[in-house]
Amino acid sequence: MEKIGIIDLGSNSARLVIVNLFEDGYFMVVDQLKESVRLGQDMERDGFLKPQRVAETIKTLKMFRKLCDSSGVTRIIAVATAAVRRAKNQRSFLDEIQATCGIKIKVLTAEEEAIYVYRGVINSMDIPKGIILEIGGGST
Repeated sequence: MEKIGIIDLGSNSARLVIVNLFEDGYFMVVDQLKESVRLGQDMERDGFLKPQRVAETIKTLKMFRKLCDSSGVTRIIAVATAAVRRAKNQRSFLDEIQATCGIKIKVLTAEEEAIYVYRGVINSMDIPKGIILEIGGGST
């Protein structure tokens, strides 16, 4: 068994899910946390993540890191979506997170984000037919 932390950094919220991942591919959620960081707020004006939003996000990610460390997490998988994908200051933001939180974040393409949403929905719902519409904080 491996204990992993999964972080989803969206335009409005940051989520952490800690799971026990078993050898046969099954997992059990141990803990989960969601914080409203509003990372994408006001970036439509000039395309830059704002310092106050960045500071709030880093504060949240530091807390996530402490929770992972205290829970015995051996690996953190972290992804970011629309706001970071579009940000003109993306590189400096990701570098600051790596330096201050020790977390490496992968920025998902729009296609990768859609695939993960799709996989999450089809693997968690028992509906034979339907349409999936994901409305995110910074993209649809």
